[in-house]
Amino acid sequence: MLRVPKKVLKYGIKVPGSVDQAYQYDQENGNDLWHKAIEKELKNVRIAFRLLEKDEHLPVGSKLIPYHIIFDVKSDLTRKARLVAGGHRNQVPAHTTYSSVAGRDSVRLGFLLAGLNNLKILACDIENAYLNAPNREKVHVKVGKELFGSENEGKYAVVDRALYGLKSASAAWRSHFSDTITKVLGYSLTYADNDVYIKARTRGDGSKYYSYLIIYVDDVLCIDENPEAVIDKISSVYRVKEGSVEEPKNYLGMNVRKWGRQSLKGDTLLPCYALGANTYVKEALRIVRNLCAKNKLKFYPKTKQNAVPLTSVSYRPELDDSEFCNESKVTIFQNLIGMLRWMCELGRVDILFETSILSQYLARPRVGHLAQAISVFEYLTKYENYWMVMDPSDYEIDWVPVKDEPSPEERARVMQQMYPDAVEEEPHNRPPPLGKGININVFVNADHAGNKVTRRSHTGIIIYCNCAPILWYSKRQNTVETSTYSSEIIALKIAIEMAEGLRYKLKMFGVKLNGPARVFCDNMAVVLNSSFPESTLKKKNCSVAYAKIRSSIAARIALVYYESSDTNISDLLTKLLSSLRRAKLIKCIMN
Repeated sequence: MLRVPKKVLKYGIKVPGSVDQAYQYDQENGNDLWHKAIEKELKNVRIAFRLLEKDEHLPVGSKLIPYHIIFDVKSDLTRKARLVAGGHRNQVPAHTTYSSVAGRDSVRLGFLLAGLNNLKILACDIENAYLNAPNREKVHVKVGKELFGSENEGKYAVVDRALYGLKSASAAWRSHFSDTITKVLGYSLTYADNDVYIKARTRGDGSKYYSYLIIYVDDVLCIDENPEAVIDKISSVYRVKEGSVEEPKNYLGMNVRKWGRQSLKGDTLLPCYALGANTYVKEALRIVRNLCAKNKLKFYPKTKQNAVPLTSVSYRPELDDSEFCNESKVTIFQNLIGMLRWMCELGRVDILFETSILSQYLARPRVGHLAQAISVFEYLTKYENYWMVMDPSDYEIDWVPVKDEPSPEERARVMQQMYPDAVEEEPHNRPPPLGKGININVFVNADHAGNKVTRRSHTGIIIYCNCAPILWYSKRQNTVETSTYSSEIIALKIAIEMAEGLRYKLKMFGVKLNGPARVFCDNMAVVLNSSFPESTLKKKNCSVAYAKIRSSIAARIALVYYESSDTNISDLLTKLLSSLRRAKLIKCIMN
């Protein structure tokens, strides 16, 4: 069956749409590169099929599905072939279609914990991972000559392994690999993230720590004092891709590098890790330049030292009255926003707010919105390389009272008397904490009625574990709030809920928490109302947020501090700032 590839050319190389076409391209090019790629894939994948003999009947209930081979060219120009089943022809329950995908914040926490507890990291990639798991679906195929030779062409073969393309293949592999990790390697599942596993280990000096395995489908990240031994055990059970066992330089689209930090005494450099999106940004810029040239769109790289993402700090997308984009430009705009959102996910927090406000017009963008999306990429040409350091250094607070204001700790003690039953519930299956502890620091802000048309406010939150940024949030609020106080207290409620979820995850990762989360807010009225017992609520529409915040403070989940607007890092996530102000805040997040 001829399958038309999405890309006819990749890196200047013709991508075939069928096996016959692949052989034809080899003949035209005078080599056998596609042939070798096909043979390599078929050699690995034949174990998934059980060829039926002439007198053997098909299993009861088995369904005939097609299969085909898809082709690709890697960045190093290596040809790749992949045999894929037509799993869309078979209906399976939705609950059997999940995959093993660790959370992004879990990955960042893994790099942070490695630096915090002086652990090493090794990554590996399991080859043809799905084929190690038994198939959960009753399906069979009619084989072609390329699979078992021309003499078996037209025969039927039962699919016994979790073949790529089957809807349940990911879940089958995840279950199979999880059994190996828990029963063979002796790790335990962390219920806060079902794709992160921990195991208590003992160092040579007798101190204990947790070893971690972070799984993303078939990519394994091992964090341990001796990760080589763990990877060797995995290699004894599965075939690991050649050359994939190494300290990660790129992981799930992120660039990874070691980063030196000063010790508290300032006399030695301590290792930690830094994460970046530099490779992805560089490739995205190449794609956008070509896209603009092809569609005759203007693209002028920004050369000014203190450039800003949008064309002006006074630009408001909701007030843009330019003409609506045609169908082709809508697609371009959606592609650009998709790339920007992924950059934000990889750590480019400096463009998160701009990406957030432009994302609100994905369904029907205007020409002006498209120009602003291109402007963000023009900004990235000047600031292509940024690193987010997973710095495990403790975040010191020099709290200065305003007049005779009691400290946040004292206010929390009084609040406990008002909410005596407010306690932070401990997970019943929490592992005992090992290793060094972590402080959670939260910066929160809201831009009241920032949207000039809907008058909705915008919330910005960034959460640090020690000095490492782990979570960030920039989103329009769901309701219209009539006062700055209302929008700020709703933002504070969201921040505390996010901190509460992160505290649960850290507990389930076996990490010691050094006290409540410290939340920094630049609205004094919110600070006073949320943590001063004598204050009373005057706005009913804030009652839920108000009660949640005060209850969390009484339970010692969080303490609220006043932070000046000049130094509130989350300002970067709520409004368009001048270049100098942006540069100052960005330095607090990225290098």
